[in-house]
Amino acid sequence: MDDKVISFWGLPSCFKWYGGGVFLKKETELKENWINCYYNKEQAMQAYALADKLLSQKYNWPKGEQNWLKLNLAVLEQMYKKLDDIH
Repeated sequence: MDDKVISFWGLPSCFKWYGGGVFLKKETELKENWINCYYNKEQAMQAYALADKLLSQKYNWPKGEQNWLKLNLAVLEQMYKKLDDIH
């Protein structure tokens, strides 16, 4: 298969994805299907708070990269590496 399109439509997420940007949805925008990914709502809100801390950090966006997926992936990898530092 040689697909060139990736869709996150329908996947539960607390993030808003933009070309060259990742933002956290407001608590009031969180859908029940995202909360249901966790043991309970309290655990979901702990994950939300962690995501908020992660997004408050500075990240390096690859210069010259035009592909939004590669841009977001680079930042998500940096976020993953910072988990232990802020948790």
